[in-house]
Amino acid sequence: MVHQWQCRECKFTVWSSKQSELVDAVKSHLLSHYKHTVESDEFSLRWDCPYCNQTSQSYDADEGLAKFKNHLFKHVSALIDSGVHVADRIDRVGNILILSPLETAGADNARVHFTSPADVAVFVTNNPAERVRFLDNALQSWPAWTTILTTKAQPFADVTDIDLEAAPLDIAILDKGERVIERVTYEAAGCGKCVQHNRNPARFGFGRRLLECRGYRDSTAV
Repeated sequence: MVHQWQCRECKFTVWSSKQSELVDAVKSHLLSHYKHTVESDEFSLRWDCPYCNQTSQSYDADEGLAKFKNHLFKHVSALIDSGVHVADRIDRVGNILILSPLETAGADNARVHFTSPADVAVFVTNNPAERVRFLDNALQSWPAWTTILTTKAQPFADVTDIDLEAAPLDIAILDKGERVIERVTYEAAGCGKCVQHNRNPARFGFGRRLLECRGYRDSTAV
């Protein structure tokens, strides 16, 4: 299940497969909006809630901020949506562009959102080691099948903490000089133009290939 929260003050949106992680992100974001309502000195911290008339004072700054974040969250907790997916907004047909720096918490939130409900995931990346760590750590379980396309030689040389032989994973090492990505289309992945692949990406090299069609209903490219 994927949880989502969207700020009503700005365009910030957070997704997570773990509600506890989403709650922490929401609390931190709310504090960034309402820091101006917090007053502190050497001895105490005081805050005024922007949603209601409650005020509070604490003689421990960390404890005071934690109470303020918890209080703010109570006002917006009902806005958390569960079991949602942004693909529903386009009837699960088409493309969605996510604008985010690649190696950030925001990008990982988007990857969780798109990958969690998928049967097949396709990653086009120059950082394949981090993507498999993401799949292993951030999701409750891997997709039924994952394909990674990369131009990086020996992409998993430093991955010793994951049993890649047991993972439902395939990798294609692409030639930087060829226009390969244009050939990996949804039509190619879903039709009979499939080619054989090796299921042990940690041990063998791979040439240019198309994603094998496995008959799964949902797929996503992230």
